[in-house]
Amino acid sequence: MKNYKLFQHAGYCQKHTLNEDNQGDLNITITASDFGQEYMKSLEIITTQMRHVGFNTTFKMLDRRQYSLKSWKNRDFQMLIGPILPQSSLNGYLLSTLHSNGPWNTTHNVGMN
Repeated sequence: MKNYKLFQHAGYCQKHTLNEDNQGDLNITITASDFGQEYMKSLEIITTQMRHVGFNTTFKMLDRRQYSLKSWKNRDFQMLIGPILPQSSLNGYLLSTLHSNGPWNTTHNVGMN
């Protein structure tokens, strides 16, 4: 792994039994959809950066309908790259997406409230 010390500093190695001899497989699937050139460029940049630090990335490209149903609604993803849901106000976004009881919240982490 190119940046073993970075993962070690972040505490990842203790949780995932990585060491300098056995660095493990850092596989991650990125779920995305083609929402235009800017999002595809972001996907390319993020993938390059993740591979640079040792992640093995694969893609799950979905059409826009599947993206919203499978990813947001069913929480079927490891990493999601795409637009946020449209909101009419900042509070609308905070309460629906970031609050643990929000309908579009994917973590339900009460520490974020």
